[in-house]
Amino acid sequence: MSNDSRPLGAIVYQSFIIVLVIVAIVLGVSYYNSNQTTIAQASTIASINTKLNTTTLENTELRNNVTTLTTERNTLQTQLSSLATETASLKSELVKLTANVTSLRDEVDSLNTQLSASGIEINNLTAENDELRSWASSLNGQIITLQTQLSNQTEIVNMEKSLVLEYDKHITIPANTASYLEYKTGFSGYIAVMFTSTSGVYFDMGSSQVSYTWFGTYPKTGTAVTGSFKLLVLPGTTYIKIMNPSMTTEATVYLYLTYIY
Repeated sequence: MSNDSRPLGAIVYQSFIIVLVIVAIVLGVSYYNSNQTTIAQASTIASINTKLNTTTLENTELRNNVTTLTTERNTLQTQLSSLATETASLKSELVKLTANVTSLRDEVDSLNTQLSASGIEINNLTAENDELRSWASSLNGQIITLQTQLSNQTEIVNMEKSLVLEYDKHITIPANTASYLEYKTGFSGYIAVMFTSTSGVYFDMGSSQVSYTWFGTYPKTGTAVTGSFKLLVLPGTTYIKIMNPSMTTEATVYLYLTYIY
């Protein structure tokens, strides 16, 4: 019997079986694909979870870092604020100090100016003082000189000055011979004469003021071997003549003369 003469039921059954086989194949393929997809998804999910955990840890660490940095920032801001306040205070003090320094510099400049002026004035006063001292010294010298002159003149007027002209002078006069003495007498006064002689002698007195004439004699008459007398003198030259009138005997005279003026 040919296949075309098979019963309809057999054909339907055969067709059903074929459909079942096809469905089974389709379902099997679908199941396989589903399993493969599930495995791939699970692997992906695991990878994602791992990355998520890693990201979560990193996020937590970043948050902690942010918190730490925020704290540090706040601390730095506080310090910065404190430094800003301190800086402002220092700037204020600096301004005050600068003003004080400027004031002190002005004061120093003023004092230096005054000091310079004082120095010039001191130099001028010192020069004037030195000049005045020089004048005073010169005047003192003149005063001393004038006082000395006045004292001398006073003593002269009062005849308080004296000068020894001769002290124990020995003069030997031959017989019938005269010995002559002369002295410069600058002022009026007198000469005190003291003498002793080995033989009688006499004195004659003269002055350049009276044309060299003898105007006094001691003793008035005769001779003497000892004696003292005063011889008035005038300014100029005073002359003393000692005469030994003996015709045979020489005379040795011991003479003391003091000029009082």
